[in-house]
Amino acid sequence: MRNRPFVAMMAIFQQSPFVLIALKSSNIKTLIDINNKKISLNSSVHGIAIKAMLKSNNIKYTPVASDFNLSRIINKEIDLHYSYISNEPFLLKQRGEDTTIFDPKDYGFEGYGDILYTSKNMLKKNPEIVQRVYQASMRGWIYAYEHIDESVDIIYKKYNSLNKNKEALKYEANILKSISGYGKNMGLFDISKVKSIAQLFSFMIVSKYNLANLDNFILDLNSKRYYLDTKEIAYLKDKSSIDICIHSDKMPFEYIRDGKYIGLVSEYIDIINKNINRPIDIIETKNNKELIEKIKNKECDIVPMVTKVERLKRYLNFTSSYIELPIIIVTKNRDLFIDTLLPYQDKKWSVVKNSIVSQKLKQKYPNLNLVEVDSIYDGLTLVERKEVYGFVGLSMAVIYQIQNNFLDSLAITGRIDSRVELMMATKLEDTTLHNILEKSLQKIDTQTRQDILNRWAKVHYKEHIDYKLLWQIIAIASLIFFILVYRQRTLKRYNSLLETRVQEELNKNRQNQLMLMQQSRFAQMGEMISMIAHQWRQPLNSLSVIIQTMVVRYRLEKLDNVMMSEFEKDTRTQISQMSQTIEDFSNFFKPNREKKYFYISTQVNHSLKLLYPLLHKFEIDIEFDIVDDYEIYGYPNELGQSIINIITNAKDTLIERKIENKKIEIALKIENNNIILSICDNAKGIDSEIIDKIFDPYFSTKTEKTGTGLGLYMSKMIIQEQMNGVLRVKNSDNGACFEILFIYQKR
Repeated sequence: MRNRPFVAMMAIFQQSPFVLIALKSSNIKTLIDINNKKISLNSSVHGIAIKAMLKSNNIKYTPVASDFNLSRIINKEIDLHYSYISNEPFLLKQRGEDTTIFDPKDYGFEGYGDILYTSKNMLKKNPEIVQRVYQASMRGWIYAYEHIDESVDIIYKKYNSLNKNKEALKYEANILKSISGYGKNMGLFDISKVKSIAQLFSFMIVSKYNLANLDNFILDLNSKRYYLDTKEIAYLKDKSSIDICIHSDKMPFEYIRDGKYIGLVSEYIDIINKNINRPIDIIETKNNKELIEKIKNKECDIVPMVTKVERLKRYLNFTSSYIELPIIIVTKNRDLFIDTLLPYQDKKWSVVKNSIVSQKLKQKYPNLNLVEVDSIYDGLTLVERKEVYGFVGLSMAVIYQIQNNFLDSLAITGRIDSRVELMMATKLEDTTLHNILEKSLQKIDTQTRQDILNRWAKVHYKEHIDYKLLWQIIAIASLIFFILVYRQRTLKRYNSLLETRVQEELNKNRQNQLMLMQQSRFAQMGEMISMIAHQWRQPLNSLSVIIQTMVVRYRLEKLDNVMMSEFEKDTRTQISQMSQTIEDFSNFFKPNREKKYFYISTQVNHSLKLLYPLLHKFEIDIEFDIVDDYEIYGYPNELGQSIINIITNAKDTLIERKIENKKIEIALKIENNNIILSICDNAKGIDSEIIDKIFDPYFSTKTEKTGTGLGLYMSKMIIQEQMNGVLRVKNSDNGACFEILFIYQKR
């Protein structure tokens, strides 16, 4: 911000490792508990996010110089300790002390960890060296994270200046890997996040800064990342072709159709092929057993879709992951929602044998009753026949099978807290090709990866239809109709065939939409639970006060019949309020089965009633301007859910961007015979580069933990396809403005 001649090359950590810790025995559980406590705090810029976290919450404290001496917090000389999340919590655990961690990112103050810099002068004179340093650093970190045990051994023997034991070093390695962005956005910068950090510095360290200087602060290595050294160039020159071993039927990841290699993974291979510019020979395998045999026989230069299972480490050198997928649960009982299998260990669960999912389940739930099968289809068939209770597998592959074979009989009913990383791999000894492949993958930017995922997440999994043949049939049928009237039966048969095929495609589209709606329901369940929690907080606090009052009166022997009657009345009131909250949400999120006439304002007010505690908590003002009320014909609850989706997105954006005087304005009016319900915020609008994508399925600007990318897509689908309306968005002077339009028709 001071326009010094430096540029940032690489973010070593996507999250700052600096946190505040308190001993659990101190009973410091929330930020409010920190008031008037002694804090060991670093006076340098490293502690700035922690100071901002405390300042923004009006926490008063006594600062004490930090020296990383844990004896002081154990001996209660200080109350909280400035720490590395990868170090002090573990060391205190070894000394028998559990800790409570206060991480600034949980309170809206995100930062990067260590950053690799260079001078502009160095970049100008030696760009090739800068590029090589970047690549060497990236390869070094990736290797360290993928070989943690080996890295720990080296540090323990040669560089252990702090005299840590191997257990502590391994803990540190795993924590650093988790905050590095490994397999996702490792090394990359987000300019909006950088500017947010800069604004934090401006707020905490008053001085003259120019945020415009940050525009050239980040060195864009994305376009230059694919840089081959002399050895790698020579390798490709001598390589006549590259053999790639693929699964011939692993929808939607990779498969062969009409002799062509297609699928999500194939798009990555197409991009890599443009970089290496060598002929590629596809070697098909029918199943995992055949693929593993070819790997063992060293017939594969590259395996484009593989997971790092133990049995393959002897043969393959794995790249960093390029796709992460959740593990989902499928059962026949649609009313369940399962987020852990611990209560279901007495039941049978099917899983694909020798898969990474099977391996993870055995590690996480060693007592789980597993039935191993050859394929996802076989596993789901056992669930359908009630021979097992459920199936556990990779999300996209399982969803494909359900859509095509089990939509009416099975349901996705949960997920486990684990993800699977898909990688590519080369022969173990072929380190040169491995380096080339890793560089090619690193060159593929986040947006391209998201676009690839979106294309295949939209479920283009329809059975192949030969449209050329179809039109030929229609043409022949038409010819027969005009020439040979007496062959009317034949014509009807062809028409019937055509109608059947069209209906099949319509049914598949409907099934795809139902699956997306089911996933959206899970996201809505999370929102609903969050809102119930906020609405319950007040009655729970009131119950706590009432009970404490009764305990005090009991101890003072001042209880009488009048007090007991008041106690009963007050507790019933609070419990009734909590019960009514559950009833309100249950009815609201229950889909309407029949269309009916209802007033739009009624549904808006109902939605706002449910959202009010959350909006009030974050100090967001709501204005609802009704020019006139209008009655429409449709599904009131579904419209209400769409309104909640839009308002919740606005709320999240207002909070994320730290907008002052946060406001959401809702207006209802009629214009050009259209009823228009507008929902506008003052969060500064949607980036013009993504505004056309926000209604795409799985597109999300939120973090992986908070965003599914289905909310706005489902809202648009409900309004446009189920209620014959229109949902659109535009940027106003102050922020984003969503408009829901219905044709005005008098009843």
